[in-house]
Amino acid sequence: MQPSPEAGLRWLRQAEHDLEVAQKHEERGDYSDACFMAEQASQKALKGFLIAQRRRSVLIHSVARLVEECSQIVQICRRHVCIQC
Repeated sequence: MQPSPEAGLRWLRQAEHDLEVAQKHEERGDYSDACFMAEQASQKALKGFLIAQRRRSVLIHSVARLVEECSQIVQICRRHVCIQC
């Protein structure tokens, strides 16, 4: 079964929740926990984008690699749109 855009939105909602938790940790001065949760939020947001683009399996845990994967999709989309112009 291929992932759906709705599955990507679920990942994004979880990312938003994790970011809220990170902000609460930061407000309390729990900086290591804040950093951890912020990193988790970024991973989940990027994975949500990839899943919404119907990427079947996203086993990457590196934020840098996830950004690379997302930027490749964006570049492909831009080329496709430009070809249509």
